[in-house]
Amino acid sequence: KLMDKSSASLHSLSFKLTEGRLPEPIEVKTSASYKDSLISLDQLLLDTGRSLLRAQAWSNVQDSSLSAHAEASPFLLHDLQPYLDTELPEDEIDLSLEAGGSLDSLQIRIKANSKSFDDLFVITDLSLADVPTLKKFGITGKNLDLSHFTQDSVDAFVGDFRVSAEGSVTRDYKKADLTWGFTFNEILYDEYQLQIFFGSGTLIAGQFLANFQMTDGRDKIVLNSSVDSLWSEQPVWSAATTLSNINLGWWLKNPELQSDISLSASINGQGFQLSERPWKFSVRPTQSVVEVVRNKDAGSGQFSVRPIFATDTVTVADQS
Repeated sequence: KLMDKSSASLHSLSFKLTEGRLPEPIEVKTSASYKDSLISLDQLLLDTGRSLLRAQAWSNVQDSSLSAHAEASPFLLHDLQPYLDTELPEDEIDLSLEAGGSLDSLQIRIKANSKSFDDLFVITDLSLADVPTLKKFGITGKNLDLSHFTQDSVDAFVGDFRVSAEGSVTRDYKKADLTWGFTFNEILYDEYQLQIFFGSGTLIAGQFLANFQMTDGRDKIVLNSSVDSLWSEQPVWSAATTLSNINLGWWLKNPELQSDISLSASINGQGFQLSERPWKFSVRPTQSVVEVVRNKDAGSGQFSVRPIFATDTVTVADQS
């Protein structure tokens, strides 16, 4: 009763914090209050001389509800460099964060923009009561330049992307119940490109299902896979893939080798390590004729090759 009627306030507090790993002292300004079971962070300002963070928040101690908002504009990745072993790019990020809900269901939203990506948006739904649980995660963005984060060691670019997962994931990951999916559009990697790469699947009670597809023009690769008893010593698994209109000259970057290959294949087994337990696979064409044409030069004509496919199931045992 007494605590319900009490109140307190911190009108203003400011100081400078010297952190030897940063070139300048961190300037801190804050004000806060408490009244009727409500704790309020009225203002928090952190200024490193290069990055500027502003935040406000409140929390109700009776029902554990809370709300928070923070902005960092700009936020320099180089301010994190002294605390990490990994080299970070000199990138400025405009960052905002919102959090709200309760310990049973806490939603966090992050928005960010920088010269290496546009319109990054992250959303999570967490439960921090009893057993910490991730209930939802999603991330979207545009114009992701991975070379900027890898010091040009990886030359890759993604036009836009979406990744999502929903269900229940705790520290006991073997009990995960999860539905997930992703889509990447306009992918560039070195000399290669893909129009779209997407996948989706589930992980429920130790059963894993996944579907993937890569498409570029007429070329298409589809993979469907499943694993039963994923966490056991000998999970049972299977995979099937379909290739449609594959041009080897494009994928191998060899202009002399042009092709239009369509085939399907499947494989299944038990356990992921090579052993005496057999793995079975089959490969079959999905068109009546599969033609591979190789042009040696403009006047040499063409050579057509009709490949031979295994149409029966083949058992591969005693792998090593």
